[in-house]
Amino acid sequence: MNLGRLLLGAIALLALSAVIACGGTEIREVEVVKIVEKEVPIEVIKEIEVEKVVKQVETVLVTETIIEEVEVEVAGETVTKIVEKEVVKEVIVAVATPVVIHMDASLQGHMMKSSDDNPKRGGVVRTAGPVEMAHWDLGQGAPAYTGITNVYNNLTYRNLEKGLRGVVPDLATGWSTSADGLTYTFTLRENAKWHDGVGFSGVDVMATFDRILNPTEGVNTAQLQQSFEAVEDIKLVDLYTVEFTLKRPTPWFIEVLGAAPHFGYPVIYPKHFLDLHDQNVRENIPPGTGAFKYKDRLPGEYLEMEANVDYWNPDLPYVDGIKAMHIPVWANRGAAVLTSIVDFTWNGNQETWGLAMEEPDKFHGSNPPINGVSPLWINNEKAPFDDPRVRRAIQCGIDKDYARGVAGSIALPNYQARWLSQANPYAQSDAEIIQEECWRTDEAGRAADIKIAKDLLADAGYADGFHIEAVGNNTPAGGEVYGVAMLQQMEEILGITSDIEIIERGVEGEALVDGQWHIIFATGIGSDVPDPTAQWNKIYRCDSPSNYYRYCNPEFDKQIIDRLLVEFDPAVRAQIFEQAADMLDANPPGIMISGGSGLPMGHVGVKGISIDNLGGYPWGRYETVWLDR
Repeated sequence: MNLGRLLLGAIALLALSAVIACGGTEIREVEVVKIVEKEVPIEVIKEIEVEKVVKQVETVLVTETIIEEVEVEVAGETVTKIVEKEVVKEVIVAVATPVVIHMDASLQGHMMKSSDDNPKRGGVVRTAGPVEMAHWDLGQGAPAYTGITNVYNNLTYRNLEKGLRGVVPDLATGWSTSADGLTYTFTLRENAKWHDGVGFSGVDVMATFDRILNPTEGVNTAQLQQSFEAVEDIKLVDLYTVEFTLKRPTPWFIEVLGAAPHFGYPVIYPKHFLDLHDQNVRENIPPGTGAFKYKDRLPGEYLEMEANVDYWNPDLPYVDGIKAMHIPVWANRGAAVLTSIVDFTWNGNQETWGLAMEEPDKFHGSNPPINGVSPLWINNEKAPFDDPRVRRAIQCGIDKDYARGVAGSIALPNYQARWLSQANPYAQSDAEIIQEECWRTDEAGRAADIKIAKDLLADAGYADGFHIEAVGNNTPAGGEVYGVAMLQQMEEILGITSDIEIIERGVEGEALVDGQWHIIFATGIGSDVPDPTAQWNKIYRCDSPSNYYRYCNPEFDKQIIDRLLVEFDPAVRAQIFEQAADMLDANPPGIMISGGSGLPMGHVGVKGISIDNLGGYPWGRYETVWLDR
């Protein structure tokens, strides 16, 4: 493990311990077995499971009565009997005992500002990226990477001044946390206004989260709903104070409020506009409170925004407007920067980014980690992928080195990742991963893994393969190149044939929801923070509204997710993550190939957003940008 990863782990642990500290977890089992034999007719034999739990502080007594069929010899004859076993286990469970450190007082009333000194005003900043969208509603999955988030604010947000490191107040002026870590009280900005002139207040915060947690018919807020599943109650204390009560201590709650994911972006919407449109704003763009106002859009070409001169932060924005050009292909985005068609892009590709870094007097950029990793989407409800053996067969059979090479040549750097991002301090090293079954890269190991895959397919009844229907977005990293390469591998190695339908990237969120596919090559749902607990709770938990894998493993929910939600001791969490990787290998929700990192790049005259020193994956707001031309 290199020094950078060690430092990352130390920082992550310090950050977590600054919020909450918990005692260690001790588990000890005392097993008492009582056997009672009873003769019964064979036809009435059935398996019964009974669990009785008594909780005393940290001790849980679990009594299980298990009735099973056995054969015993009585007077020289074999007789089928019932054996009733009563097993009593005493388990000391993990109980969070938070020690809360309140928000740094220096952040009270924080105003975002440039990361560079002496900002200049004026000009229109031009960006490159995918700006197509099926509708306007960020709460219902409209892609946030279009740049439209510059129109809005969250309650908290990642600190642009520090290269996205840390979370600061946004529409909130600050917050305090109760001693038990369950209640967060936010004070709000009294000078913020919606772009239509209506004043902002806590009523809008209440309306936004009510729509997230209790959507009306026809409104699908699934991704945000799971992000905030820990919220028990929200109360309007007064017009500019709101109080969130949580079900359990959640150290990453402030970060989730300030998150900038591709889908499910937690912006605050105006109550009066939601009410006017029956809570559904897919077809009508809501006014925001942000530094920019929506100006114009030409589908397939660009999205334009203009400066909000009445922004509640009087120093922002520095530029007069934004023109986000629709350039969906990574290489073309980088080329647009190199040829001065645009000023910057959040992602070039490796070739164009490398060329830019060779001319530091003209261009600058960085290579920030992506917090989460997402396996390739597989629909677990569609046969034959409803059989874990089939999913594991593909996981074992795919040549991951080849897949990473294809992905990296198209777009972003890819690295070995066994269910955890390299941003996570508990992630395994490359050397450790390639020793694992179905992750091997040497010739003999690959041959053994392919045999495992073929044996699994044969056991499941698919020795000769099968046919699937695939969907992919219209980018090289989606269906057009990477998807085709993966499907060819499946056919050549495992005999799995396929057809693929190519769709516009802007509608991939709709496709994920409708589930009319076996495999879809679409943008994954990442993690808001390096720790994947909240992400896993969203995308892997049985019946989660954001679980587009349609995956369900009750044991994973119970042994992994439920424990991670309450256990904050680093040593114990490390053990849980190790167990999680083994369980996901055995019963994978999708095909885990790799993790990635970003390649933001721009002209050296692009200032104010730390493009050369980003500590997290971008694609969020950039109202602190300014141009030094």
